[in-house]
Amino acid sequence: MELMARSLVCAGLFFALAACGGRPQFVSPNAAMERNHALGLLLEYDSNQDQLLSGAEFENALQANFSSLDRNNDGSLDSLEVSAENDRRWQISGSSSTPLIDWNTDGFVDFVEFTSTLNSTFIQMDEDDDGNLSAEELAIIENNPPSLGGAPQPPGTQPDRASDGFPLGG
Repeated sequence: MELMARSLVCAGLFFALAACGGRPQFVSPNAAMERNHALGLLLEYDSNQDQLLSGAEFENALQANFSSLDRNNDGSLDSLEVSAENDRRWQISGSSSTPLIDWNTDGFVDFVEFTSTLNSTFIQMDEDDDGNLSAEELAIIENNPPSLGGAPQPPGTQPDRASDGFPLGG
């Protein structure tokens, strides 16, 4: 009986230790390209082009971008506004575009839904959790430069920008 108890304890310890090791984390074979794409999207919001993206700068740019798409100024994007923006994104980025989605299915895309993808990316890139993206956090892997807006851009061109200077899309 004592042997059985020891065996169970050993088996329990084995499984506990195995669980602590966890699974190896999956790393996408396209991780560098995906990171560069995400960084390219965030750099579009660096309105003063200083290669630093403060939380306030990012929030202000997102708000201006959202407002530029809210043609009827009702504080949300209706199906026509969403469709127009998603069409524009598709024209720029094709299948790598990030469409706006009405996550709560209320018929509108509010500011939280509009910013969810970019906010998530910002948080992931903010490695020191200070609410800002430093030059180091925004460093792009040199042998795989991003394509702003998800689509290749000819040298010397800029992504589509609203009249206020901020990029369109979020």
